[in-house]
Amino acid sequence: MNFKLADYLYPFDILRLYRSLRVSEYFTEEQLIQLQNRKLRGLIEHAYTQVPYYREVFDGIGLTPHDVQTIDDLPKIPVLTKDIVRERYKDLIADN
Repeated sequence: MNFKLADYLYPFDILRLYRSLRVSEYFTEEQLIQLQNRKLRGLIEHAYTQVPYYREVFDGIGLTPHDVQTIDDLPKIPVLTKDIVRERYKDLIADN
């Protein structure tokens, strides 16, 4: 059986998440919105750089990850339907 260093670091990821939740518990509404938008931008960037389907969709409609900054920008991204998932499931798996 092969073990990776990441397998041993998992508890530290949980601890980091716990600490961030404890801190964000006291955020103002504006701070929460900023946090959500930052996480959204990271997710969009990851989808574009690592998921072939989203890279193709974004390029096809002339959208860049920087065009999606807040939840108000989400309607710019076409809806992912069950049919698309069925037909393109391999392209929906992140490269990393």
